[in-house]
Amino acid sequence: MGSAGIQPVTGKAEAAHKIRCGWGVYARYSRRRSPAPAIANENVKGETMVVVPLSKPQKTTDEMPRAGESCSVNWITMVAAATLAAGGALMVCGRPRAGLVTAASGMALTMLDQQDVVVSWWNALPNYLAEIQGVISRVQETLDDVTAQHERLHRALTQ
Repeated sequence: MGSAGIQPVTGKAEAAHKIRCGWGVYARYSRRRSPAPAIANENVKGETMVVVPLSKPQKTTDEMPRAGESCSVNWITMVAAATLAAGGALMVCGRPRAGLVTAASGMALTMLDQQDVVVSWWNALPNYLAEIQGVISRVQETLDDVTAQHERLHRALTQ
């Protein structure tokens, strides 16, 4: 128990307190009334105060890195992003060939880093091509109909 009988809200009490008060992020802080002074009147209530826990919560084993697992930065992603940015900067600065080569190498690095995405796109490509071919054939049929109607209208008006 903390000073003056005040303790932080934890566990199920914390969840109930969060729902009851709607504090969101601040749900772990306890909001209690301070005890009334000993010489005070019975009708006088103590003031509301907020208790903030000062100790850092201990890390659970889930948050700790596992043995042999490092928290390293994904260097390939960073290099790919920097290369793409450098390619764009070169193109803006008036060196389109160098920018294009740099951007192409950045794209290659990105594709190496995101192989699973590239494979899923490659597998989905035939479906997209079939859909596009269907749209093109419908447009071609519509143009043929419009051309036929144009010819009929032209013959009707010239007679």
